[in-house]
Amino acid sequence: MKTHVGVDLHQRFCYVTAMNASGKILRQAQVANESEALRVWLRQLPGPRQVVVEASGFWPAFARAAPESDRLVMVHPQRVKAIASAKLKNDRVDSETLAHLSRCDLLPEAWMADEATQQLRLLVRLRITLGRQRARAKNQLRPLDMLWRGSADQ
Repeated sequence: MKTHVGVDLHQRFCYVTAMNASGKILRQAQVANESEALRVWLRQLPGPRQVVVEASGFWPAFARAAPESDRLVMVHPQRVKAIASAKLKNDRVDSETLAHLSRCDLLPEAWMADEATQQLRLLVRLRITLGRQRARAKNQLRPLDMLWRGSADQ
């Protein structure tokens, strides 16, 4: 029987809910976003484990830190909100919702870029940033250049 794990991910910690296929909550806890803490927590669950996390800027670090899952699923946050809107919204409810959606096979999955694609994206972002910095520097120098050329004509 599969264990469904919903993760409400934050920068320093995550709130995790583990649920069995019939919807019974097995465990809930706030866990530090550290490899060993996540591994220990996940090892205590019966397998196979499907871990569900919403897309965020630091999901790749979470994926590297939580290798104990048999399947890691990243979901689209806005589509999850559309499927399961709740009046009460907190970490516990969010992680439970993700576990329930996993159990019912209603996950709006998002594409997870592999390591090579992530590295290429970082290079492209760096190139764009450097191009903007170069343009900004040239734009700051242009008035000085015009002032210098104007004084050289006299």
